[in-house]
Amino acid sequence: MILVKHFRETTFLIFIFSLGYMKAQAKGSLHQFLPANSSSGRDTVLSESATSFPVTFGFDLVSRYIWRGMDFGVAPAFQPGVSYSVATKRIVKGDQPVATFQIGAWASYAVTGSFAETDLYATLRFPYVWIGLIDYYFPTETTAKDRYFNYGRNTAHIYEALIGFDGPENVPLSVFLGYNFHGPDDQPVMTITPADSINQLPADTTVSYVGWKHSFYVEGSYSFQLKGDVELTLILGGAYGKYYTQNSGYVRNGLDVTVNQRFNIVNAGVRVAKTFELGEKHKVQLPVSVSLITNPDARKFYFVAGIGIWNQ
Repeated sequence: MILVKHFRETTFLIFIFSLGYMKAQAKGSLHQFLPANSSSGRDTVLSESATSFPVTFGFDLVSRYIWRGMDFGVAPAFQPGVSYSVATKRIVKGDQPVATFQIGAWASYAVTGSFAETDLYATLRFPYVWIGLIDYYFPTETTAKDRYFNYGRNTAHIYEALIGFDGPENVPLSVFLGYNFHGPDDQPVMTITPADSINQLPADTTVSYVGWKHSFYVEGSYSFQLKGDVELTLILGGAYGKYYTQNSGYVRNGLDVTVNQRFNIVNAGVRVAKTFELGEKHKVQLPVSVSLITNPDARKFYFVAGIGIWNQ
């Protein structure tokens, strides 16, 4: 039996149609706001006129919060969010895209109370390329490490830096990389008790591994526009680090033992989505989606449905 000392243990993954559409996964998740898959559209870059109403807000209801192949809460979830976007002024003549800066907050709360997450994020989007920063906060602990302003080794925060690419409209390909640069396990270790006969490890062996900090995730997605404004998206994501991967062996180097971690496919799936609009002057969007998601590494399979209400 392996006991891992960590700030929280869960399985998580759902395809993030390119991070901005991360929200697209179950039409919910902080990722829905991020550039590549924002609720306002894959290639949407706010122009000067578009900033007349730069605030996006709303919520989603999802049958299960699956993110990058991992299940958070094992229950339906309520996921509110709000974002503010501002576009830089044009510096060249002509109808050229402009950079867009966005900040926002997003949360997910399991209806059973089994899980809670509150995130803050910022993104900067250029034509076809974007970068982002996310502060994931998990207020589910009852100890002091659950406190929001605790940023030490026992923090309830995980910080991720991201960079992504979104192809033009005629090439609906999205790719992004996310890297955790700070988390609750700067020097993660776990104790094996009792002995692990399969890997020939004695009892109380201390093992080091790449944990929440230094884990990374990379994903690619490709979308197809079907009849009736229905969008079908194929997603494939892989990861490295204990934060994502489940199956690892051990390597002995003298008295030191490390986890033999490797890059694994943790997220593969397909999503079908359609957004309905209500109203003419002040439109309200009702995004609806269903997703088939598998995590080959954890040997899990999910079927997720989601519906939301957003102001734009």
